[in-house]
Amino acid sequence: MGNTSAADRAAMQQAATRIEDSAGIVKGLQSQLDGHKAQLMSGWAGNAAVSFDRVFTEFQTEMGKVRTALEGMHQKLVHTKITYESTEQEQQDAVNKINQLLNGGT
Repeated sequence: MGNTSAADRAAMQQAATRIEDSAGIVKGLQSQLDGHKAQLMSGWAGNAAVSFDRVFTEFQTEMGKVRTALEGMHQKLVHTKITYESTEQEQQDAVNKINQLLNGGT
């Protein structure tokens, strides 16, 4: 059981790190796209520019939702790992206490 739980904790940490990295990548891509859009829009006017701007804003809003979801998943994984470790420690403490009592300790 000890090896499995250690692997579970490691997998949780690895997943949390990957999710956090992915959120950072999405944020970086959004920033790059904003820069490209600003460059593009500086010399573009008319109905097509207005339509593009509207669609681009919607896209960025949706990507913001993706980032928020990734960040939420990261927080939940980190919290779950902490809770898991705490529960595991409490269980180990209880087992140790029982062993002490069985072996004549106090």
